[in-house]
Amino acid sequence: MKVQYETGAKTIIKKEVEKKGWTSILIQGGGRKSTPGVVHTVGLTATYGSPEILVAGMDLKAGERVLDALVADIRAEGAPSVGEKLTGYLPASAGDLVLLDMADDQARIWMPVADWYNGGQFSGLQAIWPDTRGRYPWDEGFDPGPDSSQPLLTPRAH
Repeated sequence: MKVQYETGAKTIIKKEVEKKGWTSILIQGGGRKSTPGVVHTVGLTATYGSPEILVAGMDLKAGERVLDALVADIRAEGAPSVGEKLTGYLPASAGDLVLLDMADDQARIWMPVADWYNGGQFSGLQAIWPDTRGRYPWDEGFDPGPDSSQPLLTPRAH
């Protein structure tokens, strides 16, 4: 039964990527104090030559909206800027998004469907957002808030 489900899911994912160039995968988290929920792209590497993108710890539907907007810009302008603050992807009161390279091992762990789809040959970007005072996880005093668990999955020091 598990093999049939996985085969069916893989077929759906492949068809979705063929149809629109990419898809998003929502993975429910394990609760506030454990593993956060994530949403990540599948197909950006194969279709656009762009890294796959992950949003972790944000409401899954909100994360999916962020990915939709990012992918629209990738289609129009090419690969996104890494390390720069990007405006217009979050509500104005929420601040700017920052995309950071993910460590390769973290990309494979946190984006399992992208890993499968790309045969392990892909890189990942993590979309990071600030707290309510505009501070990012690498800033002193960052406060993720009670409903967020945004891990920092990048090898870069900030």
